[in-house]
Amino acid sequence: MGGQKADGRAGRRSPQFRSGDLTRRPPEEAGDLPSDEATLRYEPGRDTPVTADEALLVLRRRRRAELVRQYAEADAKSMKAAGKPATLAAALEDPAEMPTKLPPWNVRKVPVQQRLPQPLHALAVAHAEIEGSNLTAEIEMLLWKLVRQPPRDPQVVRAEYLEYLRETVGADRAKAMLDKVFGTDQ
Repeated sequence: MGGQKADGRAGRRSPQFRSGDLTRRPPEEAGDLPSDEATLRYEPGRDTPVTADEALLVLRRRRRAELVRQYAEADAKSMKAAGKPATLAAALEDPAEMPTKLPPWNVRKVPVQQRLPQPLHALAVAHAEIEGSNLTAEIEMLLWKLVRQPPRDPQVVRAEYLEYLRETVGADRAKAMLDKVFGTDQ
């Protein structure tokens, strides 16, 4: 496994060992808006929905992680042959690779894949059928309503998810499943 990787490293190493200029900075060092690498945090009392700037930061962070994985797996020659920038640093600076604004609403939809409990899926499909709709349209409408509201306190979300789990999988499994999603109690 010799040769130089597209991100400039020799051989194959985990993305966690990438160079210092690509590591995450804590949010407090990021200024008014977090950097592309910073995680967005809940602010108590917030009464506005997520902004396009915040969504772009998350989109860029996710794209950056995707590029880091791609360039860790490929060599510079194959990336260049695929019409991509030869190095990770070049890709991160390329507007064709890193979004500079949110895409318009009328472009092709992105496929997403989520895991759902089978009974929830069956109930949701039946619900959509009764409404003369389909599950994709129902989920799209629910998400559209969600993003028009201010983000909720993570503790409230955690409590609601725990209630859902207790009702659906039982109290004995709920806590362990909750901790897988949200981490252990702070």
